[in-house]
Amino acid sequence: MLSGIPHALVIGVTAGILEVVPYLGAFAGAIPGVAIGFTKSTWHGLGMIIAFVLINQAEGHIVVPLVLGHHLEMRPLWILTALLAGHLLFGVVGMIVAVPVLSILRILVPRLYRLYCLLYQKERTAQAPPASLEPEGNELGLQVGLQALVRALAANPALFHAAERRLGRRRDRVVDSDDAIL
Repeated sequence: MLSGIPHALVIGVTAGILEVVPYLGAFAGAIPGVAIGFTKSTWHGLGMIIAFVLINQAEGHIVVPLVLGHHLEMRPLWILTALLAGHLLFGVVGMIVAVPVLSILRILVPRLYRLYCLLYQKERTAQAPPASLEPEGNELGLQVGLQALVRALAANPALFHAAERRLGRRRDRVVDSDDAIL
């Protein structure tokens, strides 16, 4: 409409619908607008090419990561990394499923880890090893520290929530009750 191209609204809606298709959608959406722009004048056609490239780049590198990051509560860097990894591993299909898989893993992995910690703690309390098999002194090292951290996080939900907030995750995404996991 601003460029003086006839049927600009129809061209814009078509380009928006075709944008759903990765890679080819932006190109296919730009073809009608650029073709009509060149029928009007060479400068209109070149202007349409520049406009489609700028809009597509701004949308792909700024708008989409910010919007997806806000709604999925993920940082744009993780979304771009997931898209690149999905493309490298599985091509176009990988890009389509990369962000949903990442968001599922983002919720599922902490819950599964917490469930593992709870089950491990229950197993350890049910089967206490004989005293002769217990390590002594400095033999435990890092293993004792990690086990103590896991036990503390599993036993104290407030500490677990504080650790999650510290890592940048929202508190309401974490299951508050041990029974809700099982």
